[in-house]
Amino acid sequence: MELQMSLPEFGTLVRTRRKTLGWTQEALAAEALSNADRKGYISQIENGKLPNISALTVQKLARALEIDRAQVDAMLGVVAPDAGEVRAEIEALRHDKGSLDAALSQVQTLNRGQWIALATQFEYTRPFEASDGALVEFLTLKAQDYRALRAEVEAIPDTVKALANLKAAARDAFDVGDLDTVDTLLDRVMEIGKEEAAKAAELKADAALIRGRVDRAYALLMDAADSFAILDPVEPLRKRFDYMKPLYAHGRRYGGDGLERAIDCLTDSRIASLQSADPVLWGKIQNNLAIALRNQGTRTDGAEGAALLAQAVTAYRDALEVYTRDAHPVNWATTQNNLAIALQEQGTRTGGAKGAALLAQAVTAFRDALTVHTRDAHPVHWAQTQNNLGAALMEQGKRTDGAEGAALLAQAVTAY
Repeated sequence: MELQMSLPEFGTLVRTRRKTLGWTQEALAAEALSNADRKGYISQIENGKLPNISALTVQKLARALEIDRAQVDAMLGVVAPDAGEVRAEIEALRHDKGSLDAALSQVQTLNRGQWIALATQFEYTRPFEASDGALVEFLTLKAQDYRALRAEVEAIPDTVKALANLKAAARDAFDVGDLDTVDTLLDRVMEIGKEEAAKAAELKADAALIRGRVDRAYALLMDAADSFAILDPVEPLRKRFDYMKPLYAHGRRYGGDGLERAIDCLTDSRIASLQSADPVLWGKIQNNLAIALRNQGTRTDGAEGAALLAQAVTAYRDALEVYTRDAHPVNWATTQNNLAIALQEQGTRTGGAKGAALLAQAVTAFRDALTVHTRDAHPVHWAQTQNNLGAALMEQGKRTDGAEGAALLAQAVTAY
């Protein structure tokens, strides 16, 4: 997909900036195009001899010469392809490959124009500026999402008959005055209706996530979850526990607001009531909340990231109130290991005595996990936890002077 434009003004700007930087055409070709032999191409650009130039080349030259991209866009009219152009490209691609699904399964074989059209279809921001590698990576992931969504749609069950049968049974119960049965049957009718509506919302949320619309997906899922409150006040919270998973997965894979929305799913004020009503579910929620907070914290710099890690530590400790060693030894050990990782990350970011104390707590939690994750019973988990312990001890040892620091490093070696 080329940029049709008159190039003299852009060529003059390139030449002026190149000379200001003291570069030869060969040096610019090496810096911007990773090929010094393309100095002749640079000469053609500077002299306005090309009828067109790719958006990617414009991006590379602007970056190398430190030219403001907005200035280049205004000068050359670099714009996204219009909707008609995208539709025509997609239609041609479907015709060539047999289907969009087939095209997505052959992403590596497509050309740049097709990548840009497909990325635009999935609402990638300014795909004509992205590198080939970034577009291929994005579309490869979207191909997986697309196939998963299609499989979900194909698996939608036909429930109309079930609803019809329940309504007929309710009518029969009305005829004989059995209102208790009527009530029970209508509860089931309502439940099926809500379940089907929720499935539709889940599919719409998946479709929104494919297009990167995280807030839209979150709104759909939370609305679906809350619709169950009339049947069971705890059910919306169970649904939130399930619905955070696609948001979390999207955030891990693509960045953006997915992790934050996953955290929002699990911080509803009503969740506190589960600690006594359904302690196991409450523990699971705390554990998943901690995982999301830790991942968000590791991706966030400064005080905000440190605060998220601190919240993760708190949530892991809350989960341990349910995952006790006596009742749930394996879950207890896994949570201790995860708690230790969060403490280690928190300690690594924190200086002085406070950081050292956090690292010491991490070491203790790793050692606690090893009392269950033994080499004989859980050899892989044992090895992973020993590796994690070694990293914590090494960081602790590097911060500690004298013989004590040397001893900690020796313990790290032993753990590794």
